[in-house]
Amino acid sequence: MPAPDTSASLVLDITGMTCAGCATRVEAALAAAPGVDAARVNLALERADVTLRADGDPAEAVKAVAAIGYGASPRASSAGERQRQAEDRGLRERADARREFLLLVVCGIAAAPFAIEMVSMLSGGGHVLPLRLQLALASVVQFTGGLRFLLAAIRGRGRNMEALVALGTWSAYLWSLAGVLGFGPAAMGHVYFEASTVVIALVLLGKHLEARARHAASEAVQALGRLQPARARIRRGDREIDVAIEEVAGGDIVVVRP
Repeated sequence: MPAPDTSASLVLDITGMTCAGCATRVEAALAAAPGVDAARVNLALERADVTLRADGDPAEAVKAVAAIGYGASPRASSAGERQRQAEDRGLRERADARREFLLLVVCGIAAAPFAIEMVSMLSGGGHVLPLRLQLALASVVQFTGGLRFLLAAIRGRGRNMEALVALGTWSAYLWSLAGVLGFGPAAMGHVYFEASTVVIALVLLGKHLEARARHAASEAVQALGRLQPARARIRRGDREIDVAIEEVAGGDIVVVRP
């Protein structure tokens, strides 16, 4: 006789993921957590489906995700509570999207003179922004958008896409800063402020477009989920009764009306 299945399913809402590398790290952390049999992380939906053993504790799975710098919260079992959680999550996502868009606008405005200068140089022009103006504009971008990538790289311990952006842009900025201040080989006058600022602005633009696409996909999935009825009519004995969808058990006969 086969052994009874004592595993349980757990759905976690994950926050803080920015790329596929983040999803892989969260998945590995969950798989290594005590009492976890398997874990699968969906970056687009920002959720993790976890299979727990009989001795598994959902709190251990949440702690495993928090230990690597991401957020996790168990999804409610009741349909009404899940709906409230989805609404709260939507409010947070919209607030985050507004902040990210404001950051994109600030960095885009500061990077625009560099982009214009680069186009001018490609067409044979010799216009060069004053070094102090370059430093001021690049500092605005570096300590707003660039700081965002640096903190994300630290949180991901250098194993995500943000680490590449942070390494490249901060290297270009610090080298150019040394040139402006007259230190080392950079004092020869070769500065690369345009590289750091334009890269940050373009990556932020890409992040903004990606977030919009992910939000649209998430909204579509949630819309499908809202089609699920909150109650079901089942037949027990010779009676038909209405129960909450969570109370439908294996073996119940569900009555489906036309």
